Amino acid sequence: MIRTQEIPASDCAFALLDPPVGTGRDARRELMFQLEAVLPQPLESMHAVFEPVDGKVIACACDRVRVAEFRATTDRLVPDLIPAWTGVENSEHIHARLNLLSGDMRPLSSIALTRGTSILVCVCSIVMLFVIFIGVSRRLSTIEEQQVSLNNEIAAAYGSVLPRSSMPGVQPDAVRFSTMLNQARSTRTGATGTDRVDLVSDLSQLLNNWPQIEDLQVQSLSIQPGTARLLMSTPDNETSTAVMEALIALPGWESASRNTTPRADRVEISAVLAQIEGGDQE
Repeated sequence: MIRTQEIPASDCAFALLDPPVGTGRDARRELMFQLEAVLPQPLESMHAVFEPVDGKVIACACDRVRVAEFRATTDRLVPDLIPAWTGVENSEHIHARLNLLSGDMRPLSSIALTRGTSILVCVCSIVMLFVIFIGVSRRLSTIEEQQVSLNNEIAAAYGSVLPRSSMPGVQPDAVRFSTMLNQARSTRTGATGTDRVDLVSDLSQLLNNWPQIEDLQVQSLSIQPGTARLLMSTPDNETSTAVMEALIALPGWESASRNTTPRADRVEISAVLAQIEGGDQE
């Protein structure tokens, strides 16, 4: 419920002014300039309100200290009447619209309500931002878990095809697999007609039976119908011997030639494998 209180007209100063030319703040400056000439005290110490009526503007001004006395006890402060000398008709209706508790002299209850509303809006905004942050964090966590799972599946797929190697400088699995696949495709394009050989199938059979020896690094692999050429390296002679023995035991293949070349930090192995006709195609 809005509380309205009246102040004696004797505590106020009234004036009938010409309507301003400008609008907004410019209009108020024009009216204040006109009002200053009829005020009984300096303009800075007075609080004024204006209301258009019958082609004119009626002004009501009151001492700011006097108006401040009502800010804590009421919501609207209006003069109890408009002097008859103003010639304003229906003055009872007009005076009720001259609310002195406006602008920078608003009632304290209005200021408290505005402050409370601002605080409530800030709190709601913080809560909403927190909820959004939690939702985004959970979504990102789910995406990261899915990415880790996908990376593990990709690594497992490469691991089932590519030979393991822990030597430094080894290329990424994707590059190694792409190199093998491109080499197989390039050698396969030479076969035509009824003599075409499924080199991808030969490569798959070779890799399915590939020896699982750690620290074995395959530098190149080229495959042609019935033949596979390999260039590999191992960290020591013991590992290279194990590789040689494993190549001899590869199902469906036989060692046509093999060579080892010791280096300062590794042992290089070059080998040529020949496919055994009618051999094991697992």
